[in-house]
Amino acid sequence: MRKKEFRDDNITKTNNHSIDLWEKYAELGKNDEKIKKIVNLLNDNREVLINDYKKISPNILNVENSQITLNFSDFLNPRIPELIKLEGFSINSECLIEAIARFKVELLNYLLERKDHIYLSEIKFRDGYSLFKVFKALRKSNDKIIFRILHNEIHAYITNDSKTYLIDIILNTENSQFFLRKQLDLLVNLDSLLKCLECNKSENITTNIRFKEDALEIEQSSLTLKSRISRTVNDVKVDFEKKNFLDELTELNYLGCCTLNKEKFFHIISQAGRFSEGIKIELSRDSIHIYDNNNKGKTNIRWEKKDLYKIKIKSQNIKERLKIYISIENLKKIIPFLFEDSPSLKLYFNKEIPIKVRIDFKTLEKSFGLFFIAQRDASAYD
Repeated sequence: MRKKEFRDDNITKTNNHSIDLWEKYAELGKNDEKIKKIVNLLNDNREVLINDYKKISPNILNVENSQITLNFSDFLNPRIPELIKLEGFSINSECLIEAIARFKVELLNYLLERKDHIYLSEIKFRDGYSLFKVFKALRKSNDKIIFRILHNEIHAYITNDSKTYLIDIILNTENSQFFLRKQLDLLVNLDSLLKCLECNKSENITTNIRFKEDALEIEQSSLTLKSRISRTVNDVKVDFEKKNFLDELTELNYLGCCTLNKEKFFHIISQAGRFSEGIKIELSRDSIHIYDNNNKGKTNIRWEKKDLYKIKIKSQNIKERLKIYISIENLKKIIPFLFEDSPSLKLYFNKEIPIKVRIDFKTLEKSFGLFFIAQRDASAYD
């Protein structure tokens, strides 16, 4: 058999192939070095990119899957080539795609380490003074408040030490954003929060609150004085205790309700409770009576249906009378929340369960307050 000849032209082809590979690897090495330099450049400017985007939206990280949000990613895509061009780098499209991908991975790790860019929700109030008044009123009951953040609203609720009443303020405005798809409770020091919210009515303040797991960022702008003020509440922690009483209270069903204006409610507060701290409220289809009594005297305050906005009882028995027994002192806790000009109070009644009072805050858009007041032993009044 004839041996296959290995001629000079085969050697030449092999050498040329090796040279091509080396040139290819050298080019890849040069590109990799260039990509590294660009990623370093982008890392040096990451705070600029983050802060520029936060002017548009605080939602940088997706709370649910700990990834950069799609909107933030889309924001970066055109900004990165502009930044590279400004620094005088020239780069082909393939390397640019790789540089952007690497930077986004490093940016995500940076954000996850810091965690201060993970916002749970953001809510803006056009009337910062009314917001301050609400939280100032809450401080009269406790120095701690729980913010329950849901996917569509925020509950700020508080109880007194003896748990005889609970106040739940539901915060919601047209300019609300919710980034969390599950419930999270934050325990916040009210004194620290009030220092950040305090303002004067004449300053015409708007207030923006951004919620994070370990802090509240609060920004206020004065439309009158053209100022911007930023503050942070750090006395914040996630509350892991399972408190179901708020859910239990909000799910209660009521048989009767009536609506009072501010003046009539103040009239009850000033006239009832003179002979006993405990009062009895008796609601029928045509009237409402408020009683107090002891061995020295008694009081009966009454209004007919025509003198009230509304009385309603859901019962087949047309003579049904709902009798409620509560402390006048607990009812007084509602007074500081009646700071608006003409608020109305909707009172909900049923036997043996806490009464519920609802107040809508017109100056805070879609926000409202629910007040749950425990009933007392009926035997003290009959």
